[in-house]
Amino acid sequence: MAPKDRKPHACRNPDLIRGVGKYSRSKMYHKRGLWAIKAKNGGVFPKHEKKAVVAAPAEKPPKFYPADDVKKPLVNKRKARPTKLRTSITPGTVLIILAGRFKGKRVVFLKQLTSGLLLVTGPFKINGVPLRRVNQSYVIATSTKVDISGVNVEKFDDKYFGKKVEKKKKKGEGEFFETEKEGSTCFPCGTTFFSALVQLIPCRASVAPFSPIPPNEACCTALRILGQPCLCVLVNGPPISGVDRGLAMQLPDKCNTNFGPCTFSSFESSFLSPKAKN
Repeated sequence: MAPKDRKPHACRNPDLIRGVGKYSRSKMYHKRGLWAIKAKNGGVFPKHEKKAVVAAPAEKPPKFYPADDVKKPLVNKRKARPTKLRTSITPGTVLIILAGRFKGKRVVFLKQLTSGLLLVTGPFKINGVPLRRVNQSYVIATSTKVDISGVNVEKFDDKYFGKKVEKKKKKGEGEFFETEKEGSTCFPCGTTFFSALVQLIPCRASVAPFSPIPPNEACCTALRILGQPCLCVLVNGPPISGVDRGLAMQLPDKCNTNFGPCTFSSFESSFLSPKAKN
């Protein structure tokens, strides 16, 4: 479609000579249609209110622009949602820690904290793992479960594991050269809490053995060197295959009189450290 030919804009009042128009002021009054606007508003030209003047800022912006760029946080509209717990992890489930200080240790899952971390314990009296928080990405859930319905874990939350930050006090001239420092206090792990949890772990008399091989001389010798009681596999029911076949835990001392069958291979793979193996 061809564009329309537009006429050039022509002035309504062309100049006869420089500074003198062709039409008078009264003639242009009618040509511009000002009479219609005045008649429409009751014989008075409409008045438009002036726009409010923006007040000048009290402090003028600096003329100097800093050379270093100041980082501003990006807008984040993401809402924090509770971490979803794996279906295989339920209170009382025995977990295997895959990384960290207690790598390879078996622990009992107690509950999930508001931060999404798992609250676990060995307990400490059984395998040396204290009450601690673990990410569920670094644990394997086994089919072995311990009934912890009699254990109260309501007081344990993320604040329980937080470190108290104290304000630093300015030292005077006399206290400046003092080098004594207060020792760090550990968490009150709760002897009553752990003793109640240890009671729920079955003793040797009621635990299914790892294999029917009776205790041999090598197993007993290694236990005497490390100063530990006999070790057996904690299995609820008959021996099963998979991850639970390697599950070994040190049982309470009150069952030391009942020596159940054990194997040196299961003891070595589950409890001996690399230094002890060498």
